[in-house]
Amino acid sequence: MSNILSYQSWGDSDRPPLLMLHGFMGCGADWESVARALEGDFHCIAPDLPGHGRSPFDRGMHRSFEHYARSVMALLDALDLESVAALGYSMGGRVLLALALAEPNRFSRLILESASPGIADPAERQARQLADQKLAQRMMEQDQRSFLMEWYSQPLFGALKGSARFPALLQRRLANNPVRLAAVLDVATVGKQRPLWAKLSELDQSLLLVYGAEDTKYRDLAVHMVERNSRITARSIEACSHAAHVEQPERFSEICRAYLCSRK
Repeated sequence: MSNILSYQSWGDSDRPPLLMLHGFMGCGADWESVARALEGDFHCIAPDLPGHGRSPFDRGMHRSFEHYARSVMALLDALDLESVAALGYSMGGRVLLALALAEPNRFSRLILESASPGIADPAERQARQLADQKLAQRMMEQDQRSFLMEWYSQPLFGALKGSARFPALLQRRLANNPVRLAAVLDVATVGKQRPLWAKLSELDQSLLLVYGAEDTKYRDLAVHMVERNSRITARSIEACSHAAHVEQPERFSEICRAYLCSRK
C-alpha cells in the first residue's frame, strides 16, 4: 500500500498550485466548493490527511505530530512541487503552520482558517491531551452518527448543523473509520503538539488568518497572533462560526482569492 496521501484536484495543472488541508474528521472533498470557485486561478490540491478519507494511517510512520505533518511534504515531493501557496483549516492549519516554519522555502503564501499555533501553557496542554484521550475512547465506543451529531452541537460550530450543506458534510464524516480517527487524535491532538507561539516572529511568509465572527475563541487567538508578526493579518466573516468555508464558501473564496492574487 502506498504511503502517499490520496488527494483530489481542481483546475489546470499549469496554474499556480494551492494546497488545501482539511480539519480533523474531514477529507479533501470538504474543499470542493472553495476549489471550484478558485480553480480559474489555481491548481487546487486537497489531500486526505493520514487516517482520513482514503489515506492510510501508519502508527509507526505517524508516531508524532511532526511525523504526521511530514506526510504532506511527501505528497508535495511526489507531485514535484517545489513551492506552493497553502490553506489549512483547524487541525490542517496547525499542520500547515508547523510545516511552513520548518520548511519556509516550500510555501509562498499562507491562509489559516480557525487554526492556532498550539497551546502555550503546559498545564493546559496536559489537560487537553487527557480530554482528547477520553474523546478518542468515545469515538470508538459510541454510535458514529450520534457521536457526530453531538460533536456538531458544540457551541463552537454555531448554526452549522442547520446549514443546507450539513447533510453532505455529515455523509463525508460517516465515511471515515472511527478507530483510525481515534488513532489520529492520539498523535495529532493539540495537547501533544509543540506550541509554535514563540516561532511566529520567525515567519517569513505572508499569513492571512480567517475566522467566523461568531467563533470567539479563534477571533481572540487571531488578535494575539497578529501582534506577533507584521506579516500576519486577519479577516472575519460575519454570520459564521468555526467552519466559514462550509457556512459561507462564496465569501470565504472571495477573501482567499483577493489575498492570494494580491501583490502585497
